Formats: sequence, structure tokens, C-alpha cells
Amino acid sequence: MFMNLKPTHQGNRPHPLLPIIPVGLTKNTTLHGACMIIFKLLDEERHLPFFIDRKAYALLEAVMSDDENTQLALSQTILEGLGYKLAYVCISQSEAAVSETHLAVLPADAETENAADATADVEPQYISCPFVEGVAFALQVGVPFYVTIGDALQFVAGESSDGRVAVPIRNMPEELLQEAIGQAVAGDNFELASALRDELRRRASTDKPAK
Repeated sequence: MFMNLKPTHQGNRPHPLLPIIPVGLTKNTTLHGACMIIFKLLDEERHLPFFIDRKAYALLEAVMSDDENTQLALSQTILEGLGYKLAYVCISQSEAAVSETHLAVLPADAETENAADATADVEPQYISCPFVEGVAFALQVGVPFYVTIGDALQFVAGESSDGRVAVPIRNMPEELLQEAIGQAVAGDNFELASALRDELRRRASTDKPAK
């Protein structure tokens, strides 16, 4: 796992940014292969779940257990060799529920404290990379995570009375939506199956190029 560590663009920080913290990993016992890493808004008890596969689960579990990943350590060395350091990571998600990370990097001699603030002196450059690699890299380096307010409203999960996290349908990858439809039909839960199909249709219409 080697990321392209050359900054891809420089621009204004997406604002306002909300700080989030990782609180753990979980495996879904209903949908085959469905795992999640769960974040929460820093000063609130609202959770933001992101779906990952089992391979990603194993990687993040190891990094969160303070097992140093040699490839991630090498990536950090390469980034430093290019004259940059990681300041923070912003998580985003597409309309098709594909999550990605944007690594905000600064010159090696720049101050990283409050780097995500609009008033910070140095504008970061950004490296866009796949979700799992970016999260693992940030966890190993030890930098903060952020989301925009718009994405937070999209990601935030409901809470059931027994403390379980209720994941929004729009957060589910397409393959899990298809599996959930099959389970809903098998269980005669046609209302849920209809809602899941509506989400698939919404994504299909979003993916169509504008005429």
C-alpha cells in the first residue's frame, strides 16, 4: 500500500470544518462482509459510520492497536523527504457512497496547530487518496480528522434505544444495498426493500451525465 504523496492541488479550506474522532471498529452480523469504522463529532454524542471491507478492517484494527505499519511509516518518510508534513485529514463521501480522504499537508517548517482554521497563516496543499489508506495514515501519524458540516449531516447515524447505531441508507455501498434488498424481500419487509431500491435509483440518476 503506497499512496501518491505528491500534493494534487492547493485551494481554500472547505469550511466550516467539524472535528471528529475515531471511536472504534465494528462488524455487522446481518450483512455478509459489512464492517465499519465509527467516528463521532468531537463535542457531541452523534456518530458517523463508514463502511469498509474485511481487509481494511484488519489494517485499521492493527493501526488502532498501535502496531506500526512499515508501509505507512515509509509513506511518512517519503512525505517528509518531499518537504511536507501531514497536518490533518478531511473525510468526504460521494453521492454513490464512496468515501475518500483529503490529506492536508504543510511545509515541514510550518505550524500545524489550528491548521484547519480559516485564520491559519499557511494554506495547506491536499493529497486525495482512498479512504482506508488515508485514515490509516492519519491514525499512525496522529493527526486530527475533520468533516464539513454538509457531510456531517449526510453521514450522521441515528441511535436506537438499546445503544445500537442506525446507519443511514445513503451511507451503504451498492453491493450491501443489493444484499439488504434480498434480505428485506426474504423477510417480507417490502417497505424497507422499496426504500433501498429508491436509493439505488437515486444514485443511478445522479451518475447519468447531464444533457
